[in-house]
Amino acid sequence: MRIPTLPPPTPIHLFRILLNGGDNMLGRAVQLSCPFQSPNEAQLRDSCTAEHYLNMCLHPLDDSDAVSLEDIRKANRHGQYLWGDCLKLSLDPSPDLLLMNLETALTTSIDNDDIPWEKGINYHFHLDNFAGVFEGYEDTFHNHEVEIHQKERSKNPRPVGITLANNHIIDFGRQAFEQETLPFLEKYAEQSRSIQFAGVGRNLQEASRPANWTVPLQLRSSAFTANDEAEVNVVAAGSMDSGVPYQWEATSSTSGVFLLPRLTSKEAVNEAIGSLKHWMTIHGIPNKHNERDKKQFTILSVHFGPNWAYRYSGDDQKHRRDFAHACIDECSFDMIYGHSSHHIRGLETYKGKLIVYGAGDLINDYEGFANAGDEKYCQHGALFLADVCLDTNELHRLTLIPTMMNRLQLQLLCPSNKPQQRIWNPRTGTNELRSHEDNANHLCNAINELTDIDVGSYSGVKLRVSTDPTVPDSQFVLTYP
Repeated sequence: MRIPTLPPPTPIHLFRILLNGGDNMLGRAVQLSCPFQSPNEAQLRDSCTAEHYLNMCLHPLDDSDAVSLEDIRKANRHGQYLWGDCLKLSLDPSPDLLLMNLETALTTSIDNDDIPWEKGINYHFHLDNFAGVFEGYEDTFHNHEVEIHQKERSKNPRPVGITLANNHIIDFGRQAFEQETLPFLEKYAEQSRSIQFAGVGRNLQEASRPANWTVPLQLRSSAFTANDEAEVNVVAAGSMDSGVPYQWEATSSTSGVFLLPRLTSKEAVNEAIGSLKHWMTIHGIPNKHNERDKKQFTILSVHFGPNWAYRYSGDDQKHRRDFAHACIDECSFDMIYGHSSHHIRGLETYKGKLIVYGAGDLINDYEGFANAGDEKYCQHGALFLADVCLDTNELHRLTLIPTMMNRLQLQLLCPSNKPQQRIWNPRTGTNELRSHEDNANHLCNAINELTDIDVGSYSGVKLRVSTDPTVPDSQFVLTYP
């Protein structure tokens, strides 16, 4: 009997996006772990001084090789300490796009008269630390063992998107924002071959302008031809329900952030969608899939919802869910990258598109203290690897790589080179040994519980703990499907 020959499978044109958690908080103790400080930086205060946060984070370790603050600052001249395990994290394949929400004011001065101290918590990162720290970040997440076409990749550096439309970017006043932050961002983006910023500007037209890259794809997979490329757009906005002050809204004549209304009603959702559609049209982004004439992928990075959202059962999540769905239905966004909650929130696939209602914290200084009840959600974060199919712009696979902060360094929660992970307990002042499987299950269960709450339908993404040979440095990852 002759076995029929099947036609070769249609190539899957995958594009890999790495979301650097949701909230990257580089102020207070993180800022003090970097080499450049403003005068009196250590005395900046909310519930305690920045210096006290630093001391809480530099908790004792059981081994004698603990790095001193002096050595940490030296290493952070090039980001070699802060990014920790990510500097050598091997991913196969490497991400095509790195994306993060940087939730910290970027200035040199911290003593202007217009600083909104009434906010209660003001995050500051010194501009002179930026280049070194992000030089280190740009070198993360490569497949170090099989980094093919190295020379070609150097000619086309991987895109890095940094979104800034959040409730901390103007923490040290509009004067510093206009005179220091914006000029720095403009100059840095001009000189960088990879980093672009989105979500803020000298007026609304600038603040609503997307970060944009044309990405050659022939290096990604044999499924692509030499002329294949993708156009990637990242629009960044913040909504008032995340705590962005209304005074920070960019207008036709005022600097600020691309601000959306408080998403607490159907009318507010419609207003927000109308604003997004208007500015997408102004910036030449098709808001209908059938208007696209090439491989295009458009992401909305949105700062929405309250901090510590798990505490609030009636937090208007229904309206944010309606907003996210409308962004896909009416604006043709292909992914919603949400952040604000400081812990990972629910995950959804809607019409094949990934919605992250909150990507949690990645970089922060929370390891040194504990708020009762938050431990289940705030101790651990994750890197999100989203593989999307450019033929349909739908999610193909989602992988979360569990992470933690340890002495102000980003580390893997389940590193393959250790049988267990030591986790600092600020309540007892001791390091606790926990198994990788327990840590992974703890995080997985917490996220799935919040998915039930935030999504509440068949489209919720239910993660499972698994091993993945393409992420060899992490013994366990969380995957879907």
